[in-house]
Amino acid sequence: MHPEIEKLIDLAIADGHITEKERNIILKKAAELGVDADEVEMIIDAKMHLKEKETIGSQIKCPSCGKRISGLAKTCSCGYVFNTGAIQESKSLEAAIETLENLIIQVRGLSSSTSKEVIESLIARVEKEIRFIKTRYSDNNEIKKLLSELEIISDKYINKALKKSKIKKYITIFTLSILILTISTILYKRATKKTIKETFIEKVNNKYLEKYQSYQSSRQYQSDLNNFNNLFLTSRLCNKFSSASFQDSLNKHWEQWDLTENISEFYFYSRASECYLNNDLINAKLFIDTALVLNPNFSPIYFRLHQIVENKDSSLKFISKAISLDKEFGYVYLPFRSVIYYDKNDYQNSLKDIKLYLEKYPKNLELDLERYIWKISVLLDSGLKGEACEEFGKLNSTQREQLKIKWIDAYNLINDKCKK
Repeated sequence: MHPEIEKLIDLAIADGHITEKERNIILKKAAELGVDADEVEMIIDAKMHLKEKETIGSQIKCPSCGKRISGLAKTCSCGYVFNTGAIQESKSLEAAIETLENLIIQVRGLSSSTSKEVIESLIARVEKEIRFIKTRYSDNNEIKKLLSELEIISDKYINKALKKSKIKKYITIFTLSILILTISTILYKRATKKTIKETFIEKVNNKYLEKYQSYQSSRQYQSDLNNFNNLFLTSRLCNKFSSASFQDSLNKHWEQWDLTENISEFYFYSRASECYLNNDLINAKLFIDTALVLNPNFSPIYFRLHQIVENKDSSLKFISKAISLDKEFGYVYLPFRSVIYYDKNDYQNSLKDIKLYLEKYPKNLELDLERYIWKISVLLDSGLKGEACEEFGKLNSTQREQLKIKWIDAYNLINDKCKK
């Protein structure tokens, strides 16, 4: 048997009686501690039986009426008062008074922070002491006064403390519920909150997607796309247009194609290019992102994007994306990637890209002299002087004159190295 249960049982039967309330308190504690209720009932009955035997053994006979009463009793029902000695009487009475006074202090000291278990234990002790002291000193005026006070304040303070304890418990449960609800709401909002990118995509789709899909399904879209690709490809292959002149040419086509009405990825490419040439990189990036929402596989937009970003790794990533998306004409971006590799001191890949470009379009040598000179420069920086000078020797007199006019410094540098 659990020690706490044993202690409660002993306290309950100390006066030879056990109330229904005391029995319920013991059974409740047993349930909390996981002790079998039937076992507890059996022990209570056994201890009560032993107590009854002890009580019978200690009973005395009233000299006045002959009735057998408890040896602890001070008076008989017939009114006879037993005299057991003044000194012992005085000490017992003082102890009873002290006990009642201490109980009164303890009851008054109850508060909302007092645990329910402590309150229930105090209730059991108060009831037990009241019964015990009443049996022995019910005729004493001071005892009567203290008993009356204890009974009154017990009803007042104990009930008040129990009520506050319950309220505190409910407040704690309510507070925890609110806290759990608040945390759950915050976590839900975080889980369902859209990112900046998701919000932007939603706005673009709401504003343009229906018009774009309608235009994309028309014959006019394919015609406009072919015109854009031809213009873009020609400018990249032949260097016929500078970035500014290419944009001027695009703008003329916008007027012919009426792309302000027919929203498309190449329309937003043009707007991004305008902003880029005006050094308005924020709006350039905005138009690029809009084009990518409508068509994430539009190769030229990645070409423009690689020019805007400052980080070389990001620039390399976007130009490589442009090359991979355009299987037919992606090689037109190779010279631009070659420059990035060169800036990263990756001469091997820089040379590989410029060679591949010139192999893909060998007839462009005269028009694309800049790319050819770039190839020679990369060869020299890669330590391949013999191959570089061999390529430099292939230039005819006309091409050399063009070099002197456009890139005299590059020409002199290459010429001097190849003479040594």
